[in-house]
Amino acid sequence: MKRYLLRIFLFFFIVAIVDFIFGKSCDYLYKQVKTGDSKDNYAVFNSITADIIVIGSSRSCHHYNSQILSDSLHLSCFNCGSDGLGIFNMYGRLVSICQRKIPKIVIYDVFAPNELYDLDNFRDLDGLKPFCNDDSISSILCKVNPIEKIKLASRLYRYNTKIFQIVRDLLVNKSQKINGFEPLYKTMDYTPSPFRSKYDNKDPDSLKLKYVYKVIELSKKKKFKLFFSISPWYQATNDDDYTVLKEICKKEGITLINYYTKKDINTNKELFADPAHLNASGADVFSKQIVSFLKD
Repeated sequence: MKRYLLRIFLFFFIVAIVDFIFGKSCDYLYKQVKTGDSKDNYAVFNSITADIIVIGSSRSCHHYNSQILSDSLHLSCFNCGSDGLGIFNMYGRLVSICQRKIPKIVIYDVFAPNELYDLDNFRDLDGLKPFCNDDSISSILCKVNPIEKIKLASRLYRYNTKIFQIVRDLLVNKSQKINGFEPLYKTMDYTPSPFRSKYDNKDPDSLKLKYVYKVIELSKKKKFKLFFSISPWYQATNDDDYTVLKEICKKEGITLINYYTKKDINTNKELFADPAHLNASGADVFSKQIVSFLKD
């Protein structure tokens, strides 16, 4: 019996040692990455300080040219947007940035399924897990999924979806990003399905709404100027998916930059890579209009 218990103890001891070594190795490799998404993600949580911060999903990182905003407004700018991520991840990024330096302006590009409605909330957590030693990050993880508190004891778990990306970015430099902005160098050469609203008859996700309000509370506490923004969508004819956001902005006194249906952009196929994303030319046009809006 004692020998059996000893074997069990040794097994879990070896697992713990392997887990610790793997986690420490991943921590080290993450710090060494000099290119790609891994570099930018690590920087957002550890070193980025800028006067203008842009956050949001892929429509953020592909639509807001950091250089145009910076040169035109004479303020430093970094685009912290990331493909496929939403309110929980972006709130974590913003909190982390504010711990180092409070920005003057934050532009949050809102995409309805990522910030307002129920769409795979767990997807936001992967980018946060490596930084769970920060109490504010750990709190977000546990709010979205209470069982994370147990899982995060494993250093292996913190990197189980990131290790291949980290290794890839260590070995291959494919990044085209400029201060976080990633231009898309292609033009939509097909006619997409007609635009239609998707969420106008659905109830918003209550937890996501809670974190939208947390972003607003943070802006008031830290005294930075917050703009929610809805960037153009090809041939969008209404913005019914964003009714909830418009109501929140009106209630809280937050400026909403709503270009979702702006016809001088969203009717021009040459400015789009696909219906949801502007290409590099479209991003430049849109960014210049954002600058004009902010100056006004």
